[in-house]
Amino acid sequence: MSIDVGGKLINLSQLQNELVAASVPVANGLLIDASSPEPMPPGDLHQPPGATLFALDAQAQKTDLAPAAQAIVDAHVALRDKTDAEYAAEFQDPATTAVRRQEIRDITGGLLPREQVRVDNGLPLEDPPAEEDPLVTVRSAHGVTDLRDAIVAYLERFGG
Repeated sequence: MSIDVGGKLINLSQLQNELVAASVPVANGLLIDASSPEPMPPGDLHQPPGATLFALDAQAQKTDLAPAAQAIVDAHVALRDKTDAEYAAEFQDPATTAVRRQEIRDITGGLLPREQVRVDNGLPLEDPPAEEDPLVTVRSAHGVTDLRDAIVAYLERFGG
């Protein structure tokens, strides 16, 4: 069966992992057929009306999903990695504890995995270019342009 995902936020690789974990066969991947005549507004990550989810067979052709997939798709909450801009804003927040600042250093330094947040706030799945990021633009007026600069600025201002 194909599944209507119109209007939903979908992280396709995450959904595939969720289906595999629930023993729904998707060995050759998933495909969203979103050939809708209605364009989505720029920046809207929702699937367009009429978008349909299919599994792929070994020849990369659309094939129906098992009926058990419907409940998994209905329960799906799309997640994305937290962006550098979000970590920088949190790092600069005076209410952020020293322990949390160290966690942020470790995360952005690659020592810990990035945190996952819901894809329901209109942000893209990847970091936007710095010139389009309002957080970076605001901070750059104060001489801070990325997370590394934010950490250095904090350390220079408050010490160790």
